[in-house]
Amino acid sequence: MILQRIRGILRTTIATTVPWTALGLLTGIVLRFGLVPGVVVSLSSPILGGLVGAFTLVGIMVGVVNGLTLSVLVLATERGKNLAELRASRFAAWGALATAGTLGLFFQSPRAAAVGVVVGAGAAIAALSAARRAGPPHERGAAPALGD
Repeated sequence: MILQRIRGILRTTIATTVPWTALGLLTGIVLRFGLVPGVVVSLSSPILGGLVGAFTLVGIMVGVVNGLTLSVLVLATERGKNLAELRASRFAAWGALATAGTLGLFFQSPRAAAVGVVVGAGAAIAALSAARRAGPPHERGAAPALGD
């Protein structure tokens, strides 16, 4: 049972880290090649991979913290429910809270936290919808219920 919980936390963390890493990589590429007129970004000290590497690393860190936060919130509050029993509105609220907290922590900005609310809620609804379309958890070899 504990292994199922750890596996769920790991899967959620990976699922949130991948898009954040891609966003960080894309942002680094856009800024590195000056694709946004009037915006110039530089590093004060050398980092492996330069600007692209720095933004990719930030994406990875945001994704890991966000994924762990979301996993813990869902595990603590939705214990014993399977995918079909999860309400989209509650899952969106957990996604919004996790992302707002993560972005607010990393960027020390209420504006970043506000953006996190919108992004997190939308991403959570999309993730829940995709997971439901993938079929029942027991058919994919996953635990039949959260927190059981």
